[in-house]
Amino acid sequence: MISTQDLVTTAKFLVARDGADHALAFAANGLEAMTAANQQALIPDWRALYDLIAEAAMGRLQASPTLH
Repeated sequence: MISTQDLVTTAKFLVARDGADHALAFAANGLEAMTAANQQALIPDWRALYDLIAEAAMGRLQASPTLH
């Protein structure tokens, strides 16, 4: 199972690397594929990733804390 922090990190990474539009398309495609394959355990993670990418694209995700 993927953690919330992993999803946040992934969302921020995808937006920074690919831009918001491509990152959202990637997550939408993943969500669609998981839904079509009836992968019930994975659908919530892909939905959360999509929502977090949208939040990251709008600058609503706070910076992750730095660990020393």
